Amino acid sequence: MLSRPIALGTTLVLLVLSPAAGAFAQKDGSWRTDFSRHTVPLEEILSGGPPKDGIPAIDRPIFVTVSQASRWLEDNEPVAVVEIGGEVKAYPLQILIWHEIVNDFVGGVPVSITFCPLCNTTLAFDRRFDGRVLDFGTTGNLRHSDMVMYDRQTETWWQQATGEGIVGEYAGRRPPWAFLRRKPDNRLAAMERVVALELGDQTRAYPFETLREKRVVHDQVGDREIVVLWTPGTASAVDSERIADGRDVGSSGVFDRHVAAQTLTFDPAEAGQFRDRETGSIWTILGRAVAGPLTGQRLSPIQHGNHFWFAWAVFKPDTEVVK
Repeated sequence: MLSRPIALGTTLVLLVLSPAAGAFAQKDGSWRTDFSRHTVPLEEILSGGPPKDGIPAIDRPIFVTVSQASRWLEDNEPVAVVEIGGEVKAYPLQILIWHEIVNDFVGGVPVSITFCPLCNTTLAFDRRFDGRVLDFGTTGNLRHSDMVMYDRQTETWWQQATGEGIVGEYAGRRPPWAFLRRKPDNRLAAMERVVALELGDQTRAYPFETLREKRVVHDQVGDREIVVLWTPGTASAVDSERIADGRDVGSSGVFDRHVAAQTLTFDPAEAGQFRDRETGSIWTILGRAVAGPLTGQRLSPIQHGNHFWFAWAVFKPDTEVVK
């Protein structure tokens, strides 16, 4: 398994990216993958249409300022935001929808930012693995409708939604995921968006339908007291040819409720913000206090994803749905 996904948000445009894709595939599209090593049935892996690297990953991203980006990026468009070591970069889904993978460095850490349009799954991974830095590309294949990536160093195939090596040299490095074909999980509609997270041995899914109504959900997962926040104002990346015209699906944040030796309780506030009951401070969807006694404080983010339900449930069937 790759290092755990780096927490992502989809609410704040900080820097934006222009494509500069590399071309690393062999001309004949052949594979050096060791297909004798696999942790999932090979018949579960199906062609998505494009060949190897037919959807070209971006290897030399070019960044522009927020003001420059405003010429072509609408305020309501979703972006994947990665923050490491004080450096913050944003990757518009307007670009990721055409390239699906960006190999980059943030705060000196090699990362891959990935987006599977079919699953609405946006995840960033630390690319350091087994004493080397991996670079990722697209295989053109899908498993359970989720993108199958490959690393260029060993050509191991990786499941994007879980970060698991499933075919090749790095398959089976951890106990294999004995995935079988499963019946659809009908607890939610297949295309329902969920905030999905895993803490320890517990997994949770919070439907956007519920979050749209409540805007704030407090929960305890294992020994962590958390809060799930939702605010409107972000367009769907997969509903319209022009992303800014997509329906408003909103965006989310998940945080530990403890800050400054206090456990905070949150309520919705005006302008898509939140107010804690204990101090009356005002907080943003990014977990920053912008007014009140706790101004300048930040909540600790909890790693999570915003996925279509079917894409999460097929890999995490024991997930508890919170409504």
